[in-house]
Amino acid sequence: MWPRAELFIYGVFQIQPLPRLASHVRLLFSDKFKNIKKLVYYAKSKGRLGYPNISYSVWKHVACNKLQLPESVAWLYFQTCLILSTSNSSSLRELELTLAKAKDDSESEKIRHGASVELFVLVLFLYAQLINKLSLRSSVASTSAEWPDSPSRFSDISTDQSTPIRPFRNTSEQHHFQFIYENLLELLDLISEPEEFVLGSKEHLLSVDAVEALSFVLEGTVDQMNSIRPVKDIIFDPNVLPKTGYSSVSYFELNHHKSAICLSTRTFGIRCLHSWIRSCLIQNPFTVETCILRGTRLQWTLPGGRENFSGSAPHTPTKRQRIATNAAHIPPTTGLRGNKLIVIASVSRQIIARTSRILRHATVKIHRANSAFIYLLSPLRSVTLDRCRGSTIVLGPIESTLFISGCEGCLVISAARRVVLAASRCCTLNIATPTRPVLLQPAFGACGGGSGGAYPACPSPSSLFSRSSPIVPLGNEEIMFGPYNTTYPELAKHLDRVCLAPSVNLWDQPLILGPESTRSECTRFNKTPVSGNCVWDILPPQDFYPFNIPMVVTSEDQREQPQPEGHCTPPHGRTLGKQLPIESLHDLSRALVTCPNSPRRSAHVGGDLTTVKQPFFLPLPKSYSDAISNRAQLYAQWRQLVKV
Repeated sequence: MWPRAELFIYGVFQIQPLPRLASHVRLLFSDKFKNIKKLVYYAKSKGRLGYPNISYSVWKHVACNKLQLPESVAWLYFQTCLILSTSNSSSLRELELTLAKAKDDSESEKIRHGASVELFVLVLFLYAQLINKLSLRSSVASTSAEWPDSPSRFSDISTDQSTPIRPFRNTSEQHHFQFIYENLLELLDLISEPEEFVLGSKEHLLSVDAVEALSFVLEGTVDQMNSIRPVKDIIFDPNVLPKTGYSSVSYFELNHHKSAICLSTRTFGIRCLHSWIRSCLIQNPFTVETCILRGTRLQWTLPGGRENFSGSAPHTPTKRQRIATNAAHIPPTTGLRGNKLIVIASVSRQIIARTSRILRHATVKIHRANSAFIYLLSPLRSVTLDRCRGSTIVLGPIESTLFISGCEGCLVISAARRVVLAASRCCTLNIATPTRPVLLQPAFGACGGGSGGAYPACPSPSSLFSRSSPIVPLGNEEIMFGPYNTTYPELAKHLDRVCLAPSVNLWDQPLILGPESTRSECTRFNKTPVSGNCVWDILPPQDFYPFNIPMVVTSEDQREQPQPEGHCTPPHGRTLGKQLPIESLHDLSRALVTCPNSPRRSAHVGGDLTTVKQPFFLPLPKSYSDAISNRAQLYAQWRQLVKV
């Protein structure tokens, strides 16, 4: 068994955990996590509103009155847990549509109060946030913890030795394993039955509901990777069950008709279960490092990106460039999603355009893309953009999370259920999301020390990760939000596959999460401490332009062809179209987005260029739609003047 990377990478926020989340109190095995344990007691006292599923109303009372969180942050934690734990995304779409149809805040709050998530899953989600907790005492006592400024080969997907350790532990699969291994007993204690709920027991016991909730954190295999199964399926395997401390007790109870009813209780001893899980625990076999070293190499770059911008000799891909996937190593029964990885690392001045079966529901990691153009037009599970510079990235609909970290000067276009940004600046996001985008602002969000460049007042994220400078978390700066501004032939089908509703879009309601968010709601007028620049802003309608995907990409029905090591791509242009069947290509440059209000596509011939007026599938706000229409009218008038 191993920890699920998706929970820690996309579910844990890269900030110091809430101060009241890890208050100290005497528990069975530790002195920590008072308020998380109290949440279990309080929820069970509320009956059906709190157990086995806890409603948002119960969680809101604890979060706002006990943890001193604003309602927006309380809903953020609850909604994030709900998204990551729900296997059926259609229920999420129904909730999002219902919230969007609410007439006022009171009706919206009433709808939220009807939402619920498993109590023990929420407890495990809150506990996972503590992986980023900075504890000097525990780091001194731990023999496996590293000195904060020492390099680590697990700290980055690049295998060079010049990259130091990251400031947050939730990004490293090694730290996921270490966190679970060292705190497994405390984790089990949090979801164990309180003493007043256990009759005649000499030790704390875990109910079946608690054991099933462990599938949110752990998964594994019993047949040498022929299948990946959640923990609940592994534990109830006949060959495994006797080793887990399982016990079943049957007893008779009289009902109101005074007739005997046979009841049974199924429990697990906490010590025996802890010993068995710890003996089976290993590091996640589906890591980014394993994908790069042992995965299948993909030849995805197009020849059109080989010329650099200075007009010098063609740019050839370096040895640092890696595009790999572990899809060939994923068993047919993959259990919970998130294990299929595609890693695109160190792509510089290249063009990548793909829509393929390998991309479907894959977790994509794009690392250090420099002046690149990346178009991945398939339904995706989650996407991480890490330390990209000056790149244009267009993504298909994302079922779970789009996480942007340490990026600068990038244009990102995507539809995603969640959007989270950390340590990024001067980026433009044209997005469609049913949840509020989250901007992570640490306590020391912007710090001095920048040298030169276009923004000397604020250091670049890469400078904060150099070996000569201390590791200080960096906040977001000058993030521009705009509505989704492109389309392609398969967009409607892909949105339906990931259960995203086109009519629900909260792109213009970002939420700043950090120390300030525990006191008041932050707005876009908040300034960074040093540079004085705003954290985020809304793209003005006069600066909004439709984005046309300017190339030919292979369709989803084309089979992936493994490329030999010495394979040479054909020169860019019409030669590419000749080597592939014409029905397997989408010429997206001939489907220009020029008419946002047109109900259907119509052909238009103008000079030598034949275009297709393709409407936006995702609705635009009226101000942006009017801006495009006015611009089109001015262009039509200009053409008439030129003809005259």
